[in-house]
Amino acid sequence: MRHSRSPSGSELTQRDLLRLRKALLQAEDARVVKRALALTLLAEGRTWAEASRLSTLGRATISFWLGRYLRSRKSSSLHDRPHPGRPPNEPVPAALLARLLRRDPYRLGYPTHTWTVPRLCTHLRREHGLAVTERTLRRRLHQLRYRWKRPRYVYAHKEKHLPQKKGRSSADSISCASAIPGW
Repeated sequence: MRHSRSPSGSELTQRDLLRLRKALLQAEDARVVKRALALTLLAEGRTWAEASRLSTLGRATISFWLGRYLRSRKSSSLHDRPHPGRPPNEPVPAALLARLLRRDPYRLGYPTHTWTVPRLCTHLRREHGLAVTERTLRRRLHQLRYRWKRPRYVYAHKEKHLPQKKGRSSADSISCASAIPGW
């Protein structure tokens, strides 16, 4: 195993300073901004302690990014490399959810006419083999801009005496309002 010496800020040139300032201004990722700031401070002749304090990066981290920058002398070397891992997948296809939510769960054998997230999870697991958690399904429904609202029950026809069932008649509420001063 070969040990290389840690890079020092004195290896940065005036041209590096210009590149790093430009990278600092153009960076959109906060991590890249911190890295560019730390290296810019070193290139300006500031101490390692100042660069660490102002960029909120540790000295070892600054040393790592300085070494990486000095190998290529390109500001693109301050960006993260792609991370390995499982690529994100679509937990539940949007088309499947749209088709399913248009259907009445009662006609599919459920004892209700409304979908709930637990009921959807159960249905997706049983009928489509998709094991999805309630949290994931809620997040997916939110991404697809679905909103859940309680069903509103509406009378098929209104009874003539309904206001009396609720308490006062409409004539009583008018007379009460006119009896209040300032109305």
